[in-house]
Amino acid sequence: MTCGRLDSVLLVFVTLCSVLATSETEAGTPKIACRDSVYDFGTAVNTGKIEHIFLIWNDGDAPLEIGNLRACCGASMKMKERTIAPGTNAEAKVIFSLTGRKGRQRKSFYIASNDRARPYLQLRLEGTAVAKEGPAPLSVDFGQISPECAEEKQVKVNCGSGSAFSITGLVSTAAQFSATHGDARTNNVHAITVSSVPPLPLGKVRGKILVLTDSKKCPEIEILASADVTSDLTFVPSEIVLLNQPGIPKPVTRYAAVRSLSGKPFKILKVKPPQPDIKTDIHSITPSVWRLTFSNITPSEDLDGCSVLITTDHSTTKEIAIPLRVVAEEPAE
Repeated sequence: MTCGRLDSVLLVFVTLCSVLATSETEAGTPKIACRDSVYDFGTAVNTGKIEHIFLIWNDGDAPLEIGNLRACCGASMKMKERTIAPGTNAEAKVIFSLTGRKGRQRKSFYIASNDRARPYLQLRLEGTAVAKEGPAPLSVDFGQISPECAEEKQVKVNCGSGSAFSITGLVSTAAQFSATHGDARTNNVHAITVSSVPPLPLGKVRGKILVLTDSKKCPEIEILASADVTSDLTFVPSEIVLLNQPGIPKPVTRYAAVRSLSGKPFKILKVKPPQPDIKTDIHSITPSVWRLTFSNITPSEDLDGCSVLITTDHSTTKEIAIPLRVVAEEPAE
């Protein structure tokens, strides 16, 4: 299955997450988080604007409700989704105008939510604004992709003055990214296709594409490329939370889902719960998405810190572990 089918798989997965969120029989706790809460845009010309998307996660076990959004002067923030199911994320898009600014820049953004432990999440943009002739550095962000994903994005380059030019060469500073250009004619604007080159290492990957031209005013144009490479197999929720109630604990049921980011088909070969009494039911939603039901779980302190081990036939991710967390019930006031 190609990377192009990620959208359809993601839709199924998000729908499944909503089902999981409403299947709990006990009240949980939302937990707001952002894996990369600070975005450094590097150096940019002070005639444009910086746009960036932060992924806002719900690492808890109850729906996360987004409240007010606040941005500093000269910046804005928007979120289309205001309810985030456990184990899923939503996009927070920020825009910062660099017009007339010079030197080091720092802008903070705040997201209010129903996470009592963290009522306000702070995000930040930082970088340097400069004034110079020629075009500003361009950027291509592939977002969250798997190590095996070969994805393409197109960016248009110009010399900033409307003058025509030809491209004489393309140079990539990182083996994880490549670029192509099929038009040899002299134009005011050229389209460059930037591609991710698997296998990609896990973590944040950055590189630079140098576009060489025959223009004396802008002989070199920079395209900054980045990607957040994660394991192809991912699961929700990020942990299974159990409520340790006083007295004789009652068995509960919990749910999880495992999917391939690239849409690659795989099978779950074996599931090993931390206690033999825990029953497991495995159901295929699609060839690349599986739902797991864990029943007859008796909450106890002994389960805190344990994990459910899942063995698969995936070529790069043979085993994943879903951690368990046991929390004490808060006494009534």
